[in-house]
Amino acid sequence: MAAKRVVGLMLVSVLRALWWALVILLPLLGVWLASSIAAYLNGPRWLAFLAGVLLFPVGPIAWDRLAERRRAKRAQERADLRGKERILTTGDRWVLRTLALNTFFLTVLLLWYPTQAFAALATRGDWFVEGSEGSWAKRVRSFKLVAAGSLEFLYNAAHDNPFREGNEQGEEIEDPQAGHGLAVGSATPAQSSEPQPPPQPERQPQPKPQPQPQPKPQPVAQRHEYPFPRTLHPLVNSIPKDSEVSVRAVGEYIKAHEPDAFMRVKALHDYVADRIAYDGPSYVAGKYPPWDAPTVLATRLAVCAGYARLLAALGEVTGDKILYVTGDARVGNSPPSGNGHAWNVAQVDGSWYLLDPTWDSGSLSGAEFKKAYSTDYLFAPPEVMGITHFPDEPKWQLREPKISRAEFLAQPVLRPWFFSNRLKLLEPRRAQVTVNRHFGARVENPLGRFFLAYATPQHGGQEIRCDATSGGTVDVHCDLPPGEYRVKLYVGLQRYNATYSSAGEFAVFSN
Repeated sequence: MAAKRVVGLMLVSVLRALWWALVILLPLLGVWLASSIAAYLNGPRWLAFLAGVLLFPVGPIAWDRLAERRRAKRAQERADLRGKERILTTGDRWVLRTLALNTFFLTVLLLWYPTQAFAALATRGDWFVEGSEGSWAKRVRSFKLVAAGSLEFLYNAAHDNPFREGNEQGEEIEDPQAGHGLAVGSATPAQSSEPQPPPQPERQPQPKPQPQPQPKPQPVAQRHEYPFPRTLHPLVNSIPKDSEVSVRAVGEYIKAHEPDAFMRVKALHDYVADRIAYDGPSYVAGKYPPWDAPTVLATRLAVCAGYARLLAALGEVTGDKILYVTGDARVGNSPPSGNGHAWNVAQVDGSWYLLDPTWDSGSLSGAEFKKAYSTDYLFAPPEVMGITHFPDEPKWQLREPKISRAEFLAQPVLRPWFFSNRLKLLEPRRAQVTVNRHFGARVENPLGRFFLAYATPQHGGQEIRCDATSGGTVDVHCDLPPGEYRVKLYVGLQRYNATYSSAGEFAVFSN
């Protein structure tokens, strides 16, 4: 009996300790989530801390005091309540009220910000250790990814991808291997080509000195290098008009004139990227045109789903396995949580490759489409594509280990041109940062490229030119008045009289 009593007392003690731990951790979780959302939306974080103080201990104590006054008043009116012993102690009542208030607060927060809560923890859940690389900071970052992952179901429930509907090609294929025969090379300059946002005008430093000696030409990308030269497959320019009357006619012509499977898929990609224009007005209005392949070919107009459907349909005709893939894509002026998107995967000689004909076709400026063929997203390596594209089905990441959606959102937005020049981002290692009027970035630059950087105010105002050093390690410095900015990096092959192409960008909040 004595042993049972000891065990019982120990169990009660453990349960009470867990009870009090819950009372302490639940308010801390609420403050953490609220402050992360505030950092993510550039709101006042002091409101989150004020809410935490109100939820514990001020709120529960005030609630208990108010309840006690009401009980005392009822006791004066009812004789049966006078001197009646309370079932719960004062501490028990505080605990229950704390749990009730904080559960209500967290529920409201998650329902009010379903997608932002997930994205906020993924991208800014470690805001209080920003700039630190110690063991404690690493543990915080690992935990915030786990915590964000627990909220992903809310994100998925609230985040709609209109292009996912009717994805009949989402067939089961076991463990597709990346198998890329493509290495990230340094070929021709590649500019950003997303439908959103429009690329910034090409920059040239001012004032412009006398032309400098030209550097040696860069080696042209070979068949198994990435990126391909930005030239259309010859068949795209030579196909007769009478072979473009239907999806089958186009596919049969390309199949008959290109026996090499690898180059045939390139020809199909190039045809779609060149012939189809992005439907900017429909995209801006949120009313998308039909995206079945025959309609897209007939109208020569589509959004991303139409590009991807047409490419997949052409692959069916030529006998090349090209599948339609949906997921989220991040671009400069989209929410950090991403927008719904569609692209393709293709199997060539037993290996799988990633393609996005939409982003290789041009760009939007408002609702106006600007045609600009590119090979940035033609057979793009998974580590390049995975910066901006996150498929609904993890297998189409084509990489090991696979990354979580939280890890995807936390990455800085870097362009293929960044990787083509073998650059490595040293800091910041996140998509969004808060600074005290000074933003700094550091890039490892083994090929000695040249940098320009500009900070564009999010809510209007004059663009700010940032300072950028040169050499093996490039430091970028921006002095920013309080506000929200997009700091954009441009990279050129030579310092003067050169084209500088978009290489990456950061969302920066300056206090």
